[in-house]
Amino acid sequence: MAPAASDTKSSRMTYRFLGNSGLMVSKLSLDSWMDVNDKYTADAWYDMMKLSFEHGINFFDNAEAYGGGIAEKNMGAVIKKGIAEATWSSEDFVITTKLFFGAKEGFTGRKHILEGTKASFKRFEQEYVNVIFCHRADSRTPIEETIRVMNYVINQGWTFYWGTSQWSSAVIIEACEIADRLGLANKLKPVADKLGISMAELALAWCVSNENVSTVMIGAKTPAQPKQNLKAIEAVDKITSDIKAEIDELVPFVPELPKPDGSEMIREQHL
Repeated sequence: MAPAASDTKSSRMTYRFLGNSGLMVSKLSLDSWMDVNDKYTADAWYDMMKLSFEHGINFFDNAEAYGGGIAEKNMGAVIKKGIAEATWSSEDFVITTKLFFGAKEGFTGRKHILEGTKASFKRFEQEYVNVIFCHRADSRTPIEETIRVMNYVINQGWTFYWGTSQWSSAVIIEACEIADRLGLANKLKPVADKLGISMAELALAWCVSNENVSTVMIGAKTPAQPKQNLKAIEAVDKITSDIKAEIDELVPFVPELPKPDGSEMIREQHL
């Protein structure tokens, strides 16, 4: 459910359907990633989530692995606090979580999906979430088993949709290292300066301008960070076809399939 513009401090936020579903999500969304050593509190997260909600964000993502489960506990407490203070209702959000790393070595088999879902809801203190993602591709579990158990979870009313989150962090790190080595980010600085926006705003606005992207997930450790990132919505109109062509010329990109990480060999060892 997308908040009405009159109910938020920002009327600039716009919305898209999530993938091929009927679920409407804000073009910017807030991720709750945290390290196990981070000292987030529910009150601190409430400030960030409330600010984001007031600016039109309705999509809030989580995962069983974030902070060893603390992130889900914090978000659950925040949802309850906001409802008690009449800041929002549970129907105002799209809440998602991801399963995989809670199992030993990571799995999306029937056992962990069912046990992980129940454990997640216990931390959230919720009876359902809107979407459950398989946090990583699992070459050790037959895909049919994963599909069957996810459909079972939907049929139980524990989630409305399921999806995948597959690109490994190793590939992302490698891409960032290559970009740093080639100085690709520096090439875009003149473009950002010409548009009168920061490099971060340029990156987010460029992603949002892609109609094939349902939502661009931002992270934050302080309320100031989502506030800064929200400025990207105002910059989307500046990403014209000419600007996109200029960026493509400065930073040519040819998509490649993710490289195998060797995990597919683990299943073969036990056959």
